[in-house]
Amino acid sequence: MLDYYLAVKAIKKLLDNLADQSEIERYTGHATISHICDEIEKILKDREVNLNSASEKISSLRLHAAQACALVDSIHPFEQHISQCHSSLATLEQMLDSLDIDLSYQ
Repeated sequence: MLDYYLAVKAIKKLLDNLADQSEIERYTGHATISHICDEIEKILKDREVNLNSASEKISSLRLHAAQACALVDSIHPFEQHISQCHSSLATLEQMLDSLDIDLSYQ
């Protein structure tokens, strides 16, 4: 199981570098972000945390990452999707911090 603090940091780095990546690298970045989101959800489930708002933020992060990577059609610019990803991620991080449970690697 991953350390969620490191997971959030990794997602931020992936998002910050998407603009300079090729199409294939963006697809790989999206797959990595999706996998990390799966792991965060698994941590919450394993710890029996019922936090619907966290799931909403994870879903938003996945959707906007997919749109930024051109995997889903969108009328909005790339930068707007990246901004929305960062916003969802920041809110998710605050939620996880407020739980005051051990979400680190075990």
